[in-house]
Amino acid sequence: IKEFDQRPYSGSRIILLVSDGGATTWPGRTPSPRSAPESMCGRADEMPENITSTCPPIRSFAAGAEPVDLGPALDGVMAVLLHKYPERSAAVEVALPEGLPPAFCEPTHVGQVLTNLIGNSLEYTSGSVLVEARQVQRGWLEITVTDHGQGMPMASVETLFEKTGPAGRNRSQGGLGLGLYLCRLVVERSFGGRIWVASSDRTGTTFKFTVPARVRP
Repeated sequence: IKEFDQRPYSGSRIILLVSDGGATTWPGRTPSPRSAPESMCGRADEMPENITSTCPPIRSFAAGAEPVDLGPALDGVMAVLLHKYPERSAAVEVALPEGLPPAFCEPTHVGQVLTNLIGNSLEYTSGSVLVEARQVQRGWLEITVTDHGQGMPMASVETLFEKTGPAGRNRSQGGLGLGLYLCRLVVERSFGGRIWVASSDRTGTTFKFTVPARVRP
């Protein structure tokens, strides 16, 4: 499957991309559980069995937006996921370019979307997961989550973000449930952006979504 409207953050490795194409790595960096805002998706020790149902329904999309640095936001997300997937969280790697502007959105909402996408990759695949972000045009960021699983059938991709099917079915069968439906609502109604499957085949699945950026004049 190609060109449908996804990469790994490591609780153990963060890569900061620099302008000359190199990278700086900090081995052993594991986000502290204290850095995860409990309001993001509830307390980590109260997380339900299936990550796709972790975040509560979004009742209002009129929350006030504010600048959100993606690095610290991802630290918080990974601190939450570390409790759910202690053996898998080290498979996540985050690669953020130097000088990336902050997102401009409701912090809780972007945390919910990232928690669902990264959590699903940890839940349904056994390989690495890559999280990336880039500025695609002035005023917008594109965030990518790529796993290295078995991919999904084309038919399931077409309805992946609809409110159909119970949460918790195997992702290869197209049954991620309410989690991705809520992600679509948040991205579209809160961010004014879009979320899609960029590719899905035997080498893995790539999700992308867009969020407003705080760009200085």
